Amino acid sequence: MGPGISSYKNDPKEAYNKLEPNITNLVKACIPSDQQSRTHQYLAATAGMRLLDLENPLKSEAIIEVLQLNLPRTGLKLGNPYSDVRVMSGRDEGIYAFITVNYLLGKFGDQQSSPVDQLQTVGSLDLGGASTQIAFVSEDVNAPHTSTRGLFGNDYTIYSYSYLCYGKSAAEKRVWAQIIVNNSNAADPHKPIENPCLNMDKNITIETAPIFDDQCVTGTYASDLVGSALTKPMGLPSDITFYGTGDPDKCREFVRMMFPSKTCSQTPCMFGDIYRPALRGNFLAFSGFTYSAKFFGVYNKSTTRTDYRAQVDKFCKLPYADVKKLPGYDKYTYIYCFDGAYIETLLAGYGFEESESWKKITFEDKVNNAIVSWAMGYTIDATGMIESASPQIKLDTNAFIASVVCLSIIFVILLGLLLYIILRK
Repeated sequence: MGPGISSYKNDPKEAYNKLEPNITNLVKACIPSDQQSRTHQYLAATAGMRLLDLENPLKSEAIIEVLQLNLPRTGLKLGNPYSDVRVMSGRDEGIYAFITVNYLLGKFGDQQSSPVDQLQTVGSLDLGGASTQIAFVSEDVNAPHTSTRGLFGNDYTIYSYSYLCYGKSAAEKRVWAQIIVNNSNAADPHKPIENPCLNMDKNITIETAPIFDDQCVTGTYASDLVGSALTKPMGLPSDITFYGTGDPDKCREFVRMMFPSKTCSQTPCMFGDIYRPALRGNFLAFSGFTYSAKFFGVYNKSTTRTDYRAQVDKFCKLPYADVKKLPGYDKYTYIYCFDGAYIETLLAGYGFEESESWKKITFEDKVNNAIVSWAMGYTIDATGMIESASPQIKLDTNAFIASVVCLSIIFVILLGLLLYIILRK
């Protein structure tokens, strides 16, 4: 689908022009013509637009206004353009993911049984391109970043926090920049730069401008969001070549530079001195977490941090000639070395430091054949499906099918909203 809508900050009208053909094709494929004018549409922009909102609120607002004005032209119903087309907060993104996970798992109860105790719910871990979210029920109702939500007749105290710049694509740019900055030969166009996060003998050539123009790498917001800003080396060529050395320990050293020292002004806390109530219960990790989980053989399986690291190390140390012989190899397979190192470090930063604590995490992107995404929770909330009574959760009911149709529209539209839309898997 191409770049996200935030990339049209200098030409807001193009944001709609690029979305419109995708919406039209989806509507024709999924919604009967006699139901299109009655089908609601919603657009919630996520991390890419949140970053633009920090950089230039006027440009962010201009894009949203264009979409609010033009989305009715798709033939779908737009109820309140101000609430139904907006930039969504990171906290809400985390809460909607939590709703999706527990709705699909039946943790909100159903009409045939008593509602499940809120402490039996499952936490959510979401990894996108530009941000990552954690959300779970907290026993501390007064904790920072915690809010109480009425869901299906019960109140749930949900802790939700989102880290901008810690999505997988944003993190990759940041680490690549750190490797460049730390290399004394960076300004020499004839000398490849060693990259420990690439398999031995794997070379990639990248443009340097998109990296050092990124808000998560340089400038004020890099300092605020990641803890430091990196300065582009003098004389850096427009293109540089990385040469893989396949050193997972060294790769983790570069990744850890993204994570400020864990000092807590209020304990317990996550990286960046962000307070977090004690982790409790099980968690479901989806979206960007699952690509590596599938590759390393831990998808929908119990694992430990030690076992996961062993799989990552084994792969990172493979010469690239051997990587190309692996089943399912494609031109992006090499990135799993970085992905594995980053995901391990991120989960440790969230608080899953002990090896055995990883057994509480299930890596899975589908539940009951439904894609796990914050978009479903958003749809459930926006369409008023959060009932005052416990829901009857049956995936073959007409009501649920209708919600999935609506979700499908939202999910595809929202693919175009992420600044780092393609995780390249």
